Amino acid sequence: MRTAIPLGLCALTVIAGVVSASPVSPVFLGTQGTTLYRVTGSDIETFTLDDDITALSTAPDGTVWGTSLSDDDGDGLRELYTLENPLGDNPTLSLAGDFLEENTPSISFIGDVMYAFQKNPETPPDTGVLAIIDPDSQSQALVGDTGSTGIAPGGSAYDPVNDILYAMIKHGDGELLSVDYDLEAGTDPTATSLGALNLDFGNNGGEYFDGALYMLAQYVVDGPLALGVIDPDTAAYTELLVIGPPAKAPVGLAIVPEPTPLIILSVIGLAAFRRR
Repeated sequence: MRTAIPLGLCALTVIAGVVSASPVSPVFLGTQGTTLYRVTGSDIETFTLDDDITALSTAPDGTVWGTSLSDDDGDGLRELYTLENPLGDNPTLSLAGDFLEENTPSISFIGDVMYAFQKNPETPPDTGVLAIIDPDSQSQALVGDTGSTGIAPGGSAYDPVNDILYAMIKHGDGELLSVDYDLEAGTDPTATSLGALNLDFGNNGGEYFDGALYMLAQYVVDGPLALGVIDPDTAAYTELLVIGPPAKAPVGLAIVPEPTPLIILSVIGLAAFRRR
């Protein structure tokens, strides 16, 4: 099933010297194990990465971050990466650190701070913890145990306008929750159910972009990898596009703006200025 992806940005184009507004789609970056899917509109490109990525998220400065499912060097810690050249011919992983204490299936940025849901090693696989990851100091700090609410999200997303951290869990029919990440209600990050997703899915990733809450989900049993959008008010999920085959692999989702004609014109103008 292929359905048009909602247009997310409004770019400026220049035609015959006239500046006008035109919609531009965001670029969706989805991972399924070591496979990277890049989706622009209905066009899907596929790349192979050097590690199995279990979470993706785009920082406010445009950097795309990812976490590894595997402990590649056997030191008991997992890797943190940046995705270099995400819109170019050859996106690649660049190691940013090897210090993540647990499997980290979801990351989201709240401002410049990277929040992460991790598996709880004491009660796997049904509960988790919320942590803050600091790539500069190569460290992580525990926010609190989410075991009291049963959260082990495969996907999360932050709405900066309404200050809401969303989490998507796959138990039963799936569920959408809002998470008290700043601990206003207590010492642990409690959650509030926003409704059932009514979707049978496994691994998943989430990202909030330009007013929309997106989820990339691996349907089960033996279903494809599909991109969809969630209505935060009702938790209703709508499929937008099937982008990958069935696979038992971790899933991550990041979204970046498509390069706009205005950016291209700026580059051309800069080059002309340099020539002068």
